[in-house]
Amino acid sequence: MNIGQLRRQTIERLTPKYGEREATAMTRLAFFALAGWDTSQFILRSDREASAYLTGKFDDLVNRLQKDEPIQYILGMADFYGMVFKIRPGILIPRPETAQLVDWIVDDMSGRKDLAVLDVGTGSGCIAVALALNLPFSSVTAIDINPEAVALARENAKNLHTRIDARQVDIFLYEPERQSLDIIVSNPPYIPQSESRSMERNVLDFEPHEALFVPDDDPLLYYRRIIDVAKIALRPHGALYFEIHPPLATALRQLLSSAGLNVEIRNDMYGRQRLLKAVK
Repeated sequence: MNIGQLRRQTIERLTPKYGEREATAMTRLAFFALAGWDTSQFILRSDREASAYLTGKFDDLVNRLQKDEPIQYILGMADFYGMVFKIRPGILIPRPETAQLVDWIVDDMSGRKDLAVLDVGTGSGCIAVALALNLPFSSVTAIDINPEAVALARENAKNLHTRIDARQVDIFLYEPERQSLDIIVSNPPYIPQSESRSMERNVLDFEPHEALFVPDDDPLLYYRRIIDVAKIALRPHGALYFEIHPPLATALRQLLSSAGLNVEIRNDMYGRQRLLKAVK
């Protein structure tokens, strides 16, 4: 079997479950992760014999994908904001909607320098690193309660040639310095526990529940705490950016407005109320 045939076989095996478009994208990502080849490099090698090692790796990949394991965890990497981040089980996989939140911040703050930024619940560090690279001379602090997430965020920052201050911090114990920040951003846990019954297996069985779910009786738990921090830490005209759960949009708007912040909510690429900005 040559490289081109291995590619076609992989796509054919994955298409019944994922569809041809996603199967093709997964196969392309797999060749990059396992062999280091982009599309042009693959084309140059497509007639070469596939090694037993590579064939075995792709067979294992397909078997795991057919059992709903996310490809990001299998390959140990995820695309985010045009960059490749290391990712591992126990850390939330970066998503395109979150990249839209970064876009909003970068668009708002373009031309400004020396901004002080706090990313709450940084996970892989994807938001913090993207902002550090796209907001000139900014100071970006990234906090997470999970020490493995903090270590991974530091590793991703180093690999992507930028600097963030990643710290293990429980947001409920965090003591902010008054008027010390220009931006607070967070993609906190926001899915009520009862909704887990309707979620896809690739999320429910593999991604960290502590990064996804909140109690049914207090779905605004993390938002409320971060808003309390923002009231102390944001400078005048500072901004708070959230990724939000669409059913919570109205309640969050009311909560933020009552705290004296001006609120704007935007839809994500799927037309859902997913992105929120609040200005002090």
